[in-house]
Amino acid sequence: MPLDTKDIRPLKGLFTSNLWENSHIGLPLTLFYSIEIPLEPFDSGHAYVEQPTSTSIVIEWIKFLNPATGQNEANWKNLVGNEYLISYDDDTGEGSIYLGSEHCQFNSTIRFLSLTGTTFDIELSLAVDFNIETINLNQNGQFSIKVPVDYQGLLLYDNNSLPTFSKTSEPMTLISNFVDKTSYEPELKMYENPHIQWRQLKPRI
Repeated sequence: MPLDTKDIRPLKGLFTSNLWENSHIGLPLTLFYSIEIPLEPFDSGHAYVEQPTSTSIVIEWIKFLNPATGQNEANWKNLVGNEYLISYDDDTGEGSIYLGSEHCQFNSTIRFLSLTGTTFDIELSLAVDFNIETINLNQNGQFSIKVPVDYQGLLLYDNNSLPTFSKTSEPMTLISNFVDKTSYEPELKMYENPHIQWRQLKPRI
Protein backbone atom coordinates (compact mmCIF):
# COMPACT_ATOMS: atom_id res chain seq x y z
CA MET A 1 0.00 0.00 0.00
CA PRO A 2 1.53 3.37 -0.96
CA LEU A 3 1.92 6.31 1.36
CA ASP A 4 -0.53 9.09 0.47
CA THR A 5 0.88 12.55 1.27
CA LYS A 6 -2.68 13.85 1.61
CA ASP A 7 -2.87 11.80 4.83
CA ILE A 8 0.00 13.81 6.34
CA ARG A 9 -1.78 16.43 8.43
CA PRO A 10 0.29 18.59 10.77
CA LEU A 11 -0.55 19.74 14.28
CA LYS A 12 0.75 22.97 15.82
CA GLY A 13 4.52 22.81 16.11
CA LEU A 14 7.26 24.12 18.37
CA PHE A 15 10.04 26.44 17.21
CA THR A 16 13.15 27.15 19.29
CA SER A 17 16.68 28.47 19.03
CA ASN A 18 19.68 27.34 21.02
CA LEU A 19 23.38 27.89 21.45
CA TRP A 20 25.56 24.85 21.00
CA GLU A 21 29.28 24.06 21.03
CA ASN A 22 31.39 20.94 20.66
CA SER A 23 35.17 21.09 20.96
CA HIS A 24 35.53 17.48 19.75
CA ILE A 25 34.38 18.47 16.25
CA GLY A 26 35.77 22.01 16.37
CA LEU A 27 32.37 23.69 16.71
CA PRO A 28 32.58 26.98 18.62
CA LEU A 29 29.55 28.43 20.38
CA THR A 30 27.00 28.81 17.57
CA LEU A 31 23.35 29.80 17.20
CA PHE A 32 20.94 27.28 15.63
CA TYR A 33 17.17 27.01 15.23
CA SER A 34 14.95 23.90 15.44
CA ILE A 35 11.38 23.09 14.40
CA GLU A 36 9.32 20.07 15.47
CA ILE A 37 5.86 19.47 13.99
CA PRO A 38 3.78 16.53 15.29
CA LEU A 39 1.51 14.81 12.80
CA GLU A 40 -1.94 13.34 13.17
CA PRO A 41 -1.70 9.52 13.16
CA PHE A 42 -1.79 8.20 9.59
CA ASP A 43 -1.17 5.05 7.57
CA SER A 44 2.46 5.15 6.43
CA GLY A 45 2.08 2.12 4.14
CA HIS A 46 4.71 0.08 6.01
CA ALA A 47 3.35 -3.44 6.51
CA TYR A 48 5.83 -4.38 9.26
CA VAL A 49 4.66 -1.78 11.81
CA GLU A 50 1.32 -1.18 13.47
CA GLN A 51 -0.84 1.41 11.73
CA PRO A 52 -1.72 4.21 12.01
CA THR A 53 1.69 5.57 12.92
CA SER A 54 2.48 8.55 15.15
CA THR A 55 5.51 10.63 14.29
CA SER A 56 6.83 14.17 13.79
CA ILE A 57 8.60 16.26 11.22
CA VAL A 58 11.87 17.49 12.76
CA ILE A 59 14.31 20.05 11.34
CA GLU A 60 17.43 20.71 13.41
CA TRP A 61 20.67 22.71 13.18
CA ILE A 62 18.88 25.33 11.09
CA LYS A 63 20.71 28.38 9.81
CA PHE A 64 18.43 31.20 8.67
CA LEU A 65 21.25 33.22 7.17
CA ASN A 66 20.84 36.99 7.19
CA PRO A 67 22.17 38.25 3.83
CA ALA A 68 23.41 41.51 5.40
CA THR A 69 25.51 39.85 8.11
CA GLY A 70 26.13 36.35 6.72
CA GLN A 71 25.20 35.05 10.18
CA ASN A 72 22.20 33.20 11.54
CA GLU A 73 19.30 35.61 12.02
CA ALA A 74 19.72 37.27 15.43
CA ASN A 75 16.16 38.63 15.69
CA TRP A 76 13.50 35.95 15.35
CA LYS A 77 10.88 38.56 14.39
CA ASN A 78 12.82 39.32 11.19
CA LEU A 79 12.02 35.85 9.84
CA VAL A 80 8.45 36.80 8.91
CA GLY A 81 7.96 37.38 5.19
CA ASN A 82 11.12 35.48 4.26
CA GLU A 83 11.80 32.15 2.55
CA TYR A 84 14.72 29.84 3.28
CA LEU A 85 16.08 26.71 1.63
CA ILE A 86 17.15 24.21 4.29
CA SER A 87 19.49 21.59 2.89
CA TYR A 88 21.98 18.94 4.00
CA ASP A 89 23.98 19.86 0.92
CA ASP A 90 24.91 23.37 2.05
CA ASP A 91 24.83 22.69 5.81
CA THR A 92 21.80 24.92 6.50
CA GLY A 93 19.86 22.29 8.43
CA GLU A 94 18.91 18.63 8.81
CA GLY A 95 15.33 17.48 8.26
CA SER A 96 13.97 14.02 9.01
CA ILE A 97 10.86 12.01 9.76
CA TYR A 98 10.75 8.51 11.28
CA LEU A 99 8.28 6.02 9.77
CA GLY A 100 8.64 2.73 11.59
CA SER A 101 12.35 1.95 11.44
CA GLU A 102 12.76 4.14 8.35
CA HIS A 103 14.74 7.32 8.95
CA CYS A 104 13.59 9.50 6.06
CA GLN A 105 15.74 12.56 5.44
CA PHE A 106 14.68 15.61 3.47
CA ASN A 107 15.57 19.05 2.24
CA SER A 108 12.90 21.71 2.49
CA THR A 109 11.86 25.26 1.79
CA ILE A 110 10.40 27.22 4.72
CA ARG A 111 8.23 30.28 4.15
CA PHE A 112 7.37 32.46 7.13
CA LEU A 113 3.94 33.72 6.09
CA SER A 114 2.82 35.73 9.13
CA LEU A 115 3.47 36.35 12.82
CA THR A 116 0.92 36.84 15.59
CA GLY A 117 2.46 37.29 19.02
CA THR A 118 5.02 34.49 19.12
CA THR A 119 3.18 32.21 16.66
CA PHE A 120 4.33 31.99 13.06
CA ASP A 121 2.23 30.60 10.24
CA ILE A 122 4.68 28.77 8.00
CA GLU A 123 4.57 26.78 4.79
CA LEU A 124 6.94 23.87 4.30
CA SER A 125 7.73 22.29 0.93
CA LEU A 126 9.45 18.99 1.61
CA ALA A 127 11.49 16.70 -0.63
CA VAL A 128 11.39 13.51 1.46
CA ASP A 129 13.03 10.21 0.61
CA PHE A 130 10.22 8.05 2.02
CA ASN A 131 11.79 4.72 0.87
CA ILE A 132 8.30 3.51 -0.07
CA GLU A 133 5.91 4.10 -2.96
CA THR A 134 4.36 7.54 -2.43
CA ILE A 135 1.42 9.22 -4.16
CA ASN A 136 0.13 12.79 -4.48
CA LEU A 137 3.53 14.44 -4.78
CA ASN A 138 3.81 17.53 -6.98
CA GLN A 139 5.76 17.58 -10.25
CA ASN A 140 8.98 18.27 -8.33
CA GLY A 141 8.48 15.17 -6.19
CA GLN A 142 7.58 17.26 -3.14
CA PHE A 143 4.56 17.95 -0.95
CA SER A 144 3.65 21.03 1.07
CA ILE A 145 2.00 21.71 4.43
CA LYS A 146 0.91 24.89 6.18
CA VAL A 147 1.06 24.93 9.96
CA PRO A 148 1.38 27.31 12.94
CA VAL A 149 4.51 27.02 15.09
CA ASP A 150 4.99 28.63 18.50
CA TYR A 151 8.37 30.25 19.06
CA GLN A 152 9.58 29.25 22.55
CA GLY A 153 12.69 31.41 22.63
CA LEU A 154 16.36 30.60 23.21
CA LEU A 155 17.20 27.42 25.13
CA LEU A 156 20.49 26.88 26.92
CA TYR A 157 21.32 23.30 27.86
CA ASP A 158 23.24 22.39 31.02
CA ASN A 159 26.74 23.76 31.56
CA ASN A 160 28.31 20.38 30.75
CA SER A 161 27.04 20.91 27.21
CA LEU A 162 28.00 24.59 27.22
CA PRO A 163 31.45 24.93 28.81
CA THR A 164 31.77 28.54 27.63
CA PHE A 165 28.79 29.46 29.82
CA SER A 166 30.26 27.64 32.81
CA LYS A 167 33.24 30.03 32.63
CA THR A 168 31.32 33.32 32.48
CA SER A 169 29.63 35.35 35.17
CA GLU A 170 27.78 37.44 32.55
CA PRO A 171 25.68 35.01 30.49
CA MET A 172 23.49 37.77 29.03
CA THR A 173 26.56 39.56 27.70
CA LEU A 174 27.67 36.35 26.05
CA ILE A 175 24.22 35.74 24.60
CA SER A 176 24.14 39.24 23.11
CA ASN A 177 26.94 38.19 20.75
CA PHE A 178 24.45 35.89 18.99
CA VAL A 179 20.92 37.27 19.38
CA ASP A 180 19.20 40.64 19.36
CA LYS A 181 18.33 41.05 23.04
CA THR A 182 15.58 43.54 22.23
CA SER A 183 13.46 40.64 20.91
CA TYR A 184 13.73 38.69 24.17
CA GLU A 185 12.84 39.10 27.83
CA PRO A 186 15.68 40.66 29.87
CA GLU A 187 16.50 37.68 32.09
CA LEU A 188 17.15 33.97 31.75
CA LYS A 189 14.61 31.71 33.47
CA MET A 190 14.77 28.05 34.37
CA TYR A 191 13.07 25.98 31.70
CA GLU A 192 9.63 24.80 32.76
CA ASN A 193 10.65 21.18 33.28
CA PRO A 194 12.08 20.27 36.71
CA HIS A 195 13.79 17.16 35.34
CA ILE A 196 16.28 18.98 33.14
CA GLN A 197 18.70 21.78 33.97
CA TRP A 198 18.01 24.01 31.01
CA ARG A 199 17.58 27.77 30.95
CA GLN A 200 15.30 29.73 28.68
CA LEU A 201 15.33 33.25 27.33
CA LYS A 202 11.69 33.84 26.50
CA PRO A 203 10.67 35.86 23.45
CA ARG A 204 9.38 39.38 23.90
CA ILE A 205 6.14 40.16 22.08
